[in-house]
Amino acid sequence: MLRLHITVLAAAMLPVLFIPAAVAQATLGSISGRIADQSSAAIPGVTVTLTNLATAQTKVATTSADGYYIFSSLQPGRYASRAEFAGFKSAVTPEIVLQLGQVLTQDLQMSVGEVSTTAEVTAEAPLVQRESAALGQVITSQQVVEMPLNGRNFLSLSLLIPGAAENPGAQSQFSINGQRGNQTSLLFDGLDSRMVQNGRPAVTPSVDAIQEFRIDQNSTSAAYGSGTAVINAALRSGTNQLHVVLWEFLRNNALDARGYFDTVQPSLRRNQFGFTVGGPIRRNKTFFFANYEGGRRRQSSTQYALIPTPAELSGNFAAGQTIYDPLTLSGNQRQAFPGNVIPTNRLSQFGKAAAGLYPQPNLGSVTGFNYAGSSIAPEDADQVHIRIDHQINAKTTLFGRFSRTNSDSLGYTTPLPYSGTTAKNSGTQIVLNVNRIFTPALLNSLTMGYTYGNSVSKILLADRPISVTDFGLGNLKITGDTQGMPLLAVTGYAQMGSPINNPTGGRQDYYQLTDDVTWTRNRHNIKFGADFRQYRPSIYDQQTPNGSLSFDGRYTNQPGVARTGSAVADLVLGNPFSALVTQMVESNGICTMRWTHLAYYLQDDFKLTTRLTLNFGIRYEYDTPYRFIRNDAYVWSQSDGRFLIPGKDIARQYNPDRNNFAPRLGFAYSISPKMVIRGGAGVFYGFIRGLELQNAHANPPFLVNSTVNSGALTYTLPAGVFNPPSRDVTATTNLFSANPDFRTNYNYEWNLTVQRQLAQSISLQAAYVGSSSHKLIGRALINQARPDPASATATPIQGRRPFTGAGDISITDSIDNANYHALQVTGEKRLGAGWNFLAAYTWSKAMGIGEGNADQSAIGNQYVSRHVYYGPTAFSQPQRFTLSSNYELPFGKAKRFASNQSPLVDKVIGGWSLSLIGTFFAGEFQTPTSNVSANVGRVDKNVPSCIANPNLPADQRSLQRWFDKSAIVAQPFGTFGNCGIGVVQVPGTNNIDLAVLKNIRIGEGIRMQLRGEAFNALNHPSFGGPGLTTGSASFGAISSTRTAMRSLQIGLKMYW
Repeated sequence: MLRLHITVLAAAMLPVLFIPAAVAQATLGSISGRIADQSSAAIPGVTVTLTNLATAQTKVATTSADGYYIFSSLQPGRYASRAEFAGFKSAVTPEIVLQLGQVLTQDLQMSVGEVSTTAEVTAEAPLVQRESAALGQVITSQQVVEMPLNGRNFLSLSLLIPGAAENPGAQSQFSINGQRGNQTSLLFDGLDSRMVQNGRPAVTPSVDAIQEFRIDQNSTSAAYGSGTAVINAALRSGTNQLHVVLWEFLRNNALDARGYFDTVQPSLRRNQFGFTVGGPIRRNKTFFFANYEGGRRRQSSTQYALIPTPAELSGNFAAGQTIYDPLTLSGNQRQAFPGNVIPTNRLSQFGKAAAGLYPQPNLGSVTGFNYAGSSIAPEDADQVHIRIDHQINAKTTLFGRFSRTNSDSLGYTTPLPYSGTTAKNSGTQIVLNVNRIFTPALLNSLTMGYTYGNSVSKILLADRPISVTDFGLGNLKITGDTQGMPLLAVTGYAQMGSPINNPTGGRQDYYQLTDDVTWTRNRHNIKFGADFRQYRPSIYDQQTPNGSLSFDGRYTNQPGVARTGSAVADLVLGNPFSALVTQMVESNGICTMRWTHLAYYLQDDFKLTTRLTLNFGIRYEYDTPYRFIRNDAYVWSQSDGRFLIPGKDIARQYNPDRNNFAPRLGFAYSISPKMVIRGGAGVFYGFIRGLELQNAHANPPFLVNSTVNSGALTYTLPAGVFNPPSRDVTATTNLFSANPDFRTNYNYEWNLTVQRQLAQSISLQAAYVGSSSHKLIGRALINQARPDPASATATPIQGRRPFTGAGDISITDSIDNANYHALQVTGEKRLGAGWNFLAAYTWSKAMGIGEGNADQSAIGNQYVSRHVYYGPTAFSQPQRFTLSSNYELPFGKAKRFASNQSPLVDKVIGGWSLSLIGTFFAGEFQTPTSNVSANVGRVDKNVPSCIANPNLPADQRSLQRWFDKSAIVAQPFGTFGNCGIGVVQVPGTNNIDLAVLKNIRIGEGIRMQLRGEAFNALNHPSFGGPGLTTGSASFGAISSTRTAMRSLQIGLKMYW
C-alpha cells in the first residue's frame, strides 16, 4: 500500500515538478528567519530574545552556522524581538503579530556598531506564504467578533474560505473540498472534539472566547491525520491586564420580515448573553480566562403538508380516481366500490385511529399542499470555559482548560402530530498542555485530554402507547421513553407519526495523548511525535419501537391499470403493503464499543535556499479492531446463512488494517519577495463514522428489526401486523452487519498555488485543488429480492430473495469512491486604513458514488451496478463566491475626516463601522424519488426513470414548475428506474448579512459597543429545493426558502 501511495503521489506531483513539501500548520505557530550583515552574509551565534507583549514571558534562540533561528510552539498573539551580537548594533522589532498556526518568516539585517546601540526594525506581516505548500486561511479575532454571524457559531465562518460548502445533512453543517462532513478534524487547543457517531463537535466555544482559528483544507502537515481537513481553534488566554466583556443579543419577530410562503409572521424570541473575564493571577507567571454564554430561543415555524381530507378518511373517494374492493379479486380483476365510497362497516382500526389524529385541511393557496401548521421549537443552551496558563520557569510552560456545554431543543419533520424529535446535546472537554524547552534547538509539547459528548435524539412522547391502544399493533416492546405512534407513510402524502430510527445517538468518552518534538538543526526544522486516542462510544441502536406502516394503493387499484386506487383508501381499509418494527430481546437498546487509534509521524521542513523550502512528511495510522465489550455483535455469513460469533466461529469482529502509511510532499518557492508558487500532495486517512459499525448489534438475539410484507395482490398480514420477536433469524428479520475486512478510507490530495502581493496590504491567490477518495463507507443490500416487473402476477418478495431465510440484509463496507477538482481564488486585504476584506471564489465539481447523504453513502441496489449511482454529491456547488469585510468609517478623533470636533460631537460621529458577509452560489444537485414500488424489499433510494434532461432554462423556471416534470416519470412497478444521482439542480443562494457597529468610549479603558445586524439584509428569497417525489402534488414545485427572509438582531457589548 505504501508503494502504491508513493506511486500515486509521484503522478500527482508531475504538474508541480516533482518537488516535495508540506509544512506544519498547527494550533501553535512559529517565528523563524535568517540574520545577516549588510553584505547578506550569515551571522552565526546571534542571541535572539522573543517577548510576548501580553504576558511579558520570554524565549531565547541562537542563530545557526547558516544564520537561521526559530521559535516554535508559540501561541498566537503580539511579540517583540531583540537580536544581539558583539560588534553589531542590536536589532529590535517592537511588534510582530503571529496568527494561529502561522509559520512566520522574520529575516533581519544587522549593521556594525555597539551592542548598546539599537536599530529598530519594522515588522510587516507577510502577505504571501513562503514557507508552506498547505492551503489554509486564518479567521482573525476581529472577524470572529465583528462579523454579522447568524447564530453566533464561529464555525459558520469556515464557509468564507474557498472550497467550503454548506452540507445541511452533516452534523458539522459544512464540507471542505468535496469531502464528507465528518472528515474535517475540529481541534480546540490541539484536542480533537469530533464525536465518533456523527462527526459533530462535542463542544463549540463561544464566539467571544475564540482567539482566532485556522482552516487548513489541503496538504497539511504529517502531524495531522484522521481526516482530510483541519480546523484549529484556540481559546483566549489571560494577560497581565484584567479584561472583562459583557454582552446581550436580542432577536424578536417584530423586527423581522414575514417568510416568503408564510401567511402569518411566526413568533421568535431569542436571547444570547454572556461574559468573558481574563487577567493575571500572578503577573508575568500565571493567567486565567473564563467564559460563560447562555442562549434561549422560542421560535415558531410554518410547515406545509398534503394530508387526506375528512371525506377520504371516512371512506368517501367520490372526488378522486376509482377505487376497487380488494375482497372482490378474481382473475386479477377487482370490482369498484359502489359510488367510490367504502362502506362504514369496512372502516378499519388503522383508518379510525388515523382519522382521529389527522388535522383538518386549512389551506388552498399553496400548490401541492392543503395544510399549514405552526409549531414552536424551543432551544436552551449554556456553556462554560475556563483556561489557566502558567510559566513554571523560563523553559517550561503549561496551560489547562475545562469546557462544558449543554443544549436542549425540539424540532418537527412535518406539521403533523408526533412528527418530530427532541434533541439533547452535552459535552465536556478537559485538556492539559505542557511545553518544555530542553535546548534552544529542542522543544517538546505534550497534550493530554478527555472529551465527553452526549448527543441523543428521541421521539415526541404521547400520554399513552398509541401504537397499541389506538392502532392495535401487537407484540411491541414500548418503554416509557419510547411511547409514541406508528409512522404512517402514505404515498403522495406527508408522513405522520414517530420518526423511524429513534431514539438514536448516544454518548462518547474519548481520551487523547499527543507528544510532539521539534528539533532545529541548521536549515532543518524537524518535527516528530505520536498521537494516542481511545474511543469508548455507547450508542443507541437504530430503533423503530412504535412501528412504521406503508400504504401505496396497491390493494384498491385495478391491477395493471394506471391511475386507479388510492393509498389513503388502503389506509382506511387497514391494508399496509409493508410494515417495520424494532423489538428488544436481550438488549437494553445501547451497545458499547472500544478501540484505540495510534499515529506516528515525522516531518522535515528543509530550507534549501532563501527562496525554496522543501518539506518531507510521513505519517502512520492504525486503529485497533473495533470491539463490542459485551460481545453482543456478530458477523453475518451469507454463504453459511447464519451469524458468526467472534471468539467462537471467528477470531474477532473486525480484522486489523495495518498498512495505513500517509506520505506528504510539497514545496514553496519565492519567485520574488511578493510572489510565490507552491505545490503539494499527500495521503490522508479518514475518520470512521461509528453509527455504521454499531449496527452490527441490531440483530437477534439482542434485538429484532423486522419488515413484514403483504402479498402483491391480496392483503395477507395478520391482525396486529407483527409477530412475537424470535431469537432466531426468520424470513421477516432484517439484518445488519459489516465486512470483517472493512478498511479505513483514504484520500489523495494535491494542489498547485500561485500567490501574489498586489499592494502593501492586499494579496491575490489562485489554486488548482484536487482529490481522489477511496474505500468510503457504503452499504450493500445483499438480500434484495430479484425484480419481477409483472405487476399483476408478481411473486412474493421473500421467494425472490437470494437468501429466503431472512429479510433485508445491509452490509457496511468500504466500497465507494469520490473525487473533487476546483479552481480556488482568494483575495485578501489585511486591516489597514480601517478596512479589511476576504473574498473567495470556487469553481468546482464534486462527484461520488451514491452520495445521497452527507456523511455516508447509503444508495445502492443489488441488481444495479453501483457505478450507475455515480454523480454530483449532495454538497457539490458548481460556483461559489463569498465576501466578508469590515470598514471603520473615517470620521472622528484620529480619523481622516472631522478629527478635531468637540468631545460630544466626536461621540456622535466617531466610532462607527460596517461589516458584511455576502454568500452567492449556484445550487446543488438532488435526486428524484419514485412513488412506485420496486417491490424488492428495502430500497435506499427508489429512483424513477429519466426520459430527458429535466433541468429547464432559467427563463422557463417557476416556483410551480422548477424543472420539466414530464422528463421524470415513475418507473414500472417492480423495476428500478434509470435516473442517475443528482439529475435536478436546485436553486442556489444570494444572501448578504450586514452589521452596523457603534463604539463609544465611556471612560479610561471602558468601551460600549452597540450593534445592529441584518441577516438577509436585502430580503431576497433564496428558495429551497422542489418536491422530488413523482406522483405527489408538490412534484416539481417549491414551497420553502433555504434562508429566512430579513431578520434583525440587536446587540450590546461592554468592554473593560
